[in-house]
Amino acid sequence: MDVLARSRQDSASYPSLLLRYGIAAASVAVVLGFHLFLDSLFGHYNLFLLIPGAAMLCASIMISAWYGGLGPGIVATALSALIADYHFAYPIHSFAGLSLESTPLVAYGLEGIFISTLVVTLRYAWGRAEASAREARSNKVRYQTVVEQAAEGILLIDVSTKRVLDSNAAYQGLLGYSPEEMVYLTLYDLLPYSKDDTDGYFRRILDQSRSVGGEWKCRRKDGSLIDVQVSANVILDDGREVVCMVVRDVTDRKSTEEELRYHAYLLKNLNDAVLATDEQLIITVWNKGAEKMYGWRADEVIGRHLGEVVPTDLSGEQRAEAHKELAEGDRVRTEAITYAKGGTPVWVEGITAVLRGEKGEITGYVNIRRDITQRKRAEEELHFLHHELAERERELQGMVRRTVAVQEEERRRVAYEVHDGFTQTAAAAYRRLQTFAEHRHPKTEDDRKALEDAIQLVGRTVEEARSIIENLRPTTLDDFGLATAIRMQLEELENEGFETSYEGALGEERLPSTLEINLFRVTQEALSNARKHARTDSVRVAIGRHDGIVRLEVRDWGQGFRTTEERGNAGPGETVGLSSMRDRVALLNGSLDIRSEPGIGTSVVAEIPLPVAGEVKEADDEG
Repeated sequence: MDVLARSRQDSASYPSLLLRYGIAAASVAVVLGFHLFLDSLFGHYNLFLLIPGAAMLCASIMISAWYGGLGPGIVATALSALIADYHFAYPIHSFAGLSLESTPLVAYGLEGIFISTLVVTLRYAWGRAEASAREARSNKVRYQTVVEQAAEGILLIDVSTKRVLDSNAAYQGLLGYSPEEMVYLTLYDLLPYSKDDTDGYFRRILDQSRSVGGEWKCRRKDGSLIDVQVSANVILDDGREVVCMVVRDVTDRKSTEEELRYHAYLLKNLNDAVLATDEQLIITVWNKGAEKMYGWRADEVIGRHLGEVVPTDLSGEQRAEAHKELAEGDRVRTEAITYAKGGTPVWVEGITAVLRGEKGEITGYVNIRRDITQRKRAEEELHFLHHELAERERELQGMVRRTVAVQEEERRRVAYEVHDGFTQTAAAAYRRLQTFAEHRHPKTEDDRKALEDAIQLVGRTVEEARSIIENLRPTTLDDFGLATAIRMQLEELENEGFETSYEGALGEERLPSTLEINLFRVTQEALSNARKHARTDSVRVAIGRHDGIVRLEVRDWGQGFRTTEERGNAGPGETVGLSSMRDRVALLNGSLDIRSEPGIGTSVVAEIPLPVAGEVKEADDEG
């Protein structure tokens, strides 16, 4: 029964039913045909032919059972028995029927059934062996595929020699070795530990029946170390103990854990306030810095709304701008006044960042705030001080402008008094002496010479008086303006032998009186320095206006000086003159640039903004 069951179980591997029984009939027919062919050649009753014929009949039974199963094998046995009874059993070419003489034929039939059963059993065993071999090959391929494609590194180590037996691509890539290089390595080459520590770990693996895990460091081919998680156990390979290690790179995880520990440390010990909320602004995190800043303990505020615990002064426009910036960049930097426990104002600067989930949804907000109350108070005090200083500076400038105006007014008064008094008297005396000399001739040569000396002395007195008047307050400046006054200064230089040039874009335009007198004084001082110190006979003055700026330049081609030294070896008059020019220009909110090089000459450039209407009136009032 077991053979029949195996035959049916294995029938799926046989050909079709017709073909199987056809093979049985054909194999018996071939034997019969071959026997008849031999009979025709050698004659009947040849004992030599009986033995091969019987063997061939057995072979046909075996072929039928092998390719068709137990059924075709029995059919082949029955057909072979009939043929044997007629061709091989005595009497030849006759059917003996059932008698004692048919005992060999019955034995032959039983033998055929046994042979068929044995062949079917052998074929079944062969099929199972072949299937087992195929399954083993398939399992080996699957194992190799799984091992090679595994994300974790797999390493096999010989327990006795500590040599690497095999490794997968993941492990090789993890350490940077090629497959050829791996087979020459030992575990001591891969671990940065001492031989005793490595052997001790192996002993722990061998002493325990279950796998042993842990975190190691592995040495890569380039010498760098990486953190790995290892799970190892012992397996047997042809009687040899082998340690199988599954290795996973945890460098990133270790780095993340370290970063998280660092952030947790910062969160706990940071002096700045760190407070986090969910998307509904319910407080979820409140660190020590927040407790110190706002006076609330963490257990008092966790679970409460942020606006209830920490009110913030922000206008509607400021809130809208903050929400817009937060939506666009997931973070916003703000400065605002917040209120601590008890209503104490705390000025803070901080960053608010959005927390998002895996799908990008908002899960909360985190705020990092720094108390800048002291800085803001200092800034307010500094701003107040700057304001006070600016007011004092404006007052001082006003005083200086008034002083200059008073000085110029006093110069003008003195100039007019000298002109109307002393100069007129001296001029009259000069004319009287000339008239006297014309009508009263001295009697002696000494008297004539004394009279001429007196006339010349009075004449020089008149000229010097007029020069003093011009220096104190040139009437030309008041009567005809800045351009004319500058041209007259140049004419005086021409009379002294200087070569002068003038470029003016103002024409006859009049500037505010304060601006005119100060620009004239700068020109006067620059020309005086050129006359006294430049050792040159050529000067040029240019004045014009552009975009509300009046620009004056006085240029000479004299010996020059180094401006970096600020003419440290100059005389007191020269230093005072330069300072005077700078002060005058500074009072008008202008700039003075003195450019000079030895052997090239000197250029004095003043640029002064034109005052607006209100400033003009104020300046005129001060004047």
